[in-house]
Amino acid sequence: MFDFLVSQTANNNDFSNDHNASLSLQATWTLFDANKTRSRVSKAKSDKKAYDQRIRHVTDLVRFDIKNAYLDLGVAEHNIATAKVAWSQAEENLRITQLGYRRQAATSTEVLDARTDLTQAKTNYYQALYGYLDALAALERAVGQQLKNEPGVDPASSTR
Repeated sequence: MFDFLVSQTANNNDFSNDHNASLSLQATWTLFDANKTRSRVSKAKSDKKAYDQRIRHVTDLVRFDIKNAYLDLGVAEHNIATAKVAWSQAEENLRITQLGYRRQAATSTEVLDARTDLTQAKTNYYQALYGYLDALAALERAVGQQLKNEPGVDPASSTR
């Protein structure tokens, strides 16, 4: 540390001596600071490493959230496709059971069971749609922006 102090004095009064003047110069230089500078540099390096590690940790968490949300979206799409197939099969089962009832080859209980199965298949389909929208919202939240619907599934226009 350097400090300079320069002062100049001269007497400007009636009793002054024109032949005398004074000039003073003061300098301060710290040669030994008990390793304060070295410890501050070391602390700054340590703080930087800690911040870098935190940034890597947050980045890894975001990457993990995005990957999981994307995988969940894929599972939800698969669930929709499966639910569509189940719905079609339940409709066909009801149709066959009703034909059998008309020909007295099936009971009314079997018809009611087939209707219950169809209702459950529809419920499963709409739950799969909800799961898709939930997974899409989770992905949008993880990415930080709104996304378009994935190809092949448009829940807004899907009434099956």
